Amino acid sequence: MPAWQVLSIPSGMDAAAAASLPLALLTAWHMLVTRAQLQSGERVLVQAGGSGVGVLAVQLALRLGCDVHATASTREKRTRLEAMGATAWPYDAVKVRDADVVVDTVGRDTWAASLRALRWGGRLVVCGATSGAEVPLNLRALFFKQIEILGSTMGSSAEMIAAWRTVAAGEIKPIVHTILPMTRLGEAHALLEQREVFGKVVVRQDLRDAH
Repeated sequence: MPAWQVLSIPSGMDAAAAASLPLALLTAWHMLVTRAQLQSGERVLVQAGGSGVGVLAVQLALRLGCDVHATASTREKRTRLEAMGATAWPYDAVKVRDADVVVDTVGRDTWAASLRALRWGGRLVVCGATSGAEVPLNLRALFFKQIEILGSTMGSSAEMIAAWRTVAAGEIKPIVHTILPMTRLGEAHALLEQREVFGKVVVRQDLRDAH
């Protein structure tokens, strides 16, 4: 394997924490840095701020010097987001109406609120559809506000290397909700389905031991 394809785990970080980062971090980086071209001082709303991509998007936007807002389903998650430096809202009580950028990984359930939160000329960057892929679109709202809707998914090797430098510098930190063995994979999925996770669930390989 070429050396440039290997990411060194920062000193003091365990393998499980490091494993929680690459895909979600690359996704957040591509959304904010490459697609939305987020600038310092802009206002950002991250829908599902407690999700695997969300917690890293919040950290990245804060690192870039932005005014960061995020939604989450429980008071505990919102408290943790506020401790990170964001302003946190319940999904049904977002008062942001002048966001420069909205990050949406949810889809149908947050679509209308994401569009309402944008200022004139704002950018909505989308990478997921966990609540449903089919959404209504009021074209008048789109063209009168001159909104940009940007699709995004993963990113390039160069972006991954650039994003990983922020991890090595201690500017972006992994947030692991829990670590479960592969033999309890059903429990891991249940945690995600019940929306109890803040950050990532990491699964360790133990199937060989199970045999």
